[in-house]
Amino acid sequence: MSKAADARPVTVWRIALDPARAPGAEAVAELSEEERARAARFATDALRNRWLHGHVATRRILARELGVAPSSIVYGAESAGKPFLATPAGSGIECSFSDSGELALLAVGRHGALGVDVEVHRPLADLDGMAERFFAPAEQAALFALRESEREAAFYRLWTRKEAYIKALGTGLGHPLSRFVMTLATDDVRLVTVDDDAAAAARWSVCSIDVGAGYEGALVAARTRTSVVTLDWTPN
Repeated sequence: MSKAADARPVTVWRIALDPARAPGAEAVAELSEEERARAARFATDALRNRWLHGHVATRRILARELGVAPSSIVYGAESAGKPFLATPAGSGIECSFSDSGELALLAVGRHGALGVDVEVHRPLADLDGMAERFFAPAEQAALFALRESEREAAFYRLWTRKEAYIKALGTGLGHPLSRFVMTLATDDVRLVTVDDDAAAAARWSVCSIDVGAGYEGALVAARTRTSVVTLDWTPN
């Protein structure tokens, strides 16, 4: 990959998910029939509104980037379920979406795979057990070396970085979380090894995303370095 491609920034949009307010009828009409049917299946208005805000914003952001109508966008899915832009074809745009609590992130870029993840901080009843189940031995050692008061925040930093990498790969559970090692420090954000291969890890860049108090966010991109522009989405 060229240095010019590496230097092109990735935009990460922060999208507020308002469970108390439904998007307007015009906005909902921009969704596909499948998306509207899925929204109708949510058990509560709050869950439905939250989901609709994220997906309406995603279509409108991508439409603005592509110069097309939101309703004209068609998504496809790769064999492991990773979504992609099927129409318009050949745009070169990669995107990744994640939501948690009342916040969603949408990463949009070109020149390589992207993965983004956001998590709302919730108390973890079995932090140690989750770490032992999902994290690589080196990650567990780094986490358990911290003071107990620091572990929950570090757990979420590590979890979002690992989830973002899995999303960028697009392999789902085909690549277990324990097969690669991420850092968990705030001042050292990187992929260390993939299947014990440091060279493979160096082909990816990892970035923390500013998502405000009570949340953690991360972006992973198939580049040796990545610059990120973070923006807040304002509904039209």
